[in-house]
Amino acid sequence: VTSLSGVPSWMLSVLTRVMEISGKKHLEEVWPNIEVFFHGGVSFAPYRKQYEELITSPNMHYMETYNASEGFFGLQDDPSDPSLLLMLDYDIFYEFIPTDEMEKEHPTISTSHHLNIATSQHLIMDKVTIIGIAGGTGSGKTTVVKKIVEALPPHYVAVVPLDSYYNDTTALTDEERKAINFDHPDAFDWKLLIRQVNELRQGHAIEQPTYSYILSNRLPDTIHVEPKPVIIIEGIMSLINKRLRDMMDLKIFVDTDPDERLIRNIQRDTIDRGRTVSMVVDRYLAVLKPMHEQFIEPTKRYADLIIPQGGENKRGIAILCKYIEGLMPAE
Repeated sequence: VTSLSGVPSWMLSVLTRVMEISGKKHLEEVWPNIEVFFHGGVSFAPYRKQYEELITSPNMHYMETYNASEGFFGLQDDPSDPSLLLMLDYDIFYEFIPTDEMEKEHPTISTSHHLNIATSQHLIMDKVTIIGIAGGTGSGKTTVVKKIVEALPPHYVAVVPLDSYYNDTTALTDEERKAINFDHPDAFDWKLLIRQVNELRQGHAIEQPTYSYILSNRLPDTIHVEPKPVIIIEGIMSLINKRLRDMMDLKIFVDTDPDERLIRNIQRDTIDRGRTVSMVVDRYLAVLKPMHEQFIEPTKRYADLIIPQGGENKRGIAILCKYIEGLMPAE
């Protein structure tokens, strides 16, 4: 045994029993290679003297961790320095407010990458909640997302639309772009999406790509997205990629009748995407319907919650919003 880890009071009880069983006076007589105790949960100060009497080896070190049910927030990375290193990559969302603004009704709030370290700050620690919302095109996913955003506190949600992460087609000709099946999983840049979702949950802002359906390519402009306590990934195939799915705390499938989805597609694509009615119907029969049946509909089995009737299901959406509110830390 070379290292120990635990709450000082509990570990002391264990070590006392070890000494009773072994009949030894010092712990290094039982475990000669013991060199470090990683402690946390309570202050180590009241127990330090007892540990130093129990372990007399000059090679023994005591390292503090700041842990809670959400994870490890800070670690002491230098035995000679009692300060803790804040862990920014453990899926914890951090916000800071200046100590002198603690009593203000609306204090200045900073994320880790905008923190002014020259001033004394108070740390607010929240677990990042990642929600995936999938469903067929025209199912009402956007309405569900809007209702969730409205139900949570202002500036609490970062929405990551899957539609922004189609592959960059700059190297292709116009004919090759027009031949792309945008309702196939291979049309998406999953690598970039997963990387940027990871960056958001680690407290880093991202430059989200933008996409033109008319040009069938990415645009040079990006959208600056700040990290938030809730990240919503919304799109037809949000639940199809296992790596992305494994990052989610809640998976939702928005279900709507095919004829209703077709009507919404006609209304949307003729106005927003420059297509005629006949083009939309032809595309629906040749591409959308078979791709929905092959790739989108099967992802329903991964959902924790299915919202039938899509955005029209006000009661279902209200129940969903209440559940998500319950995932949020208390004020």
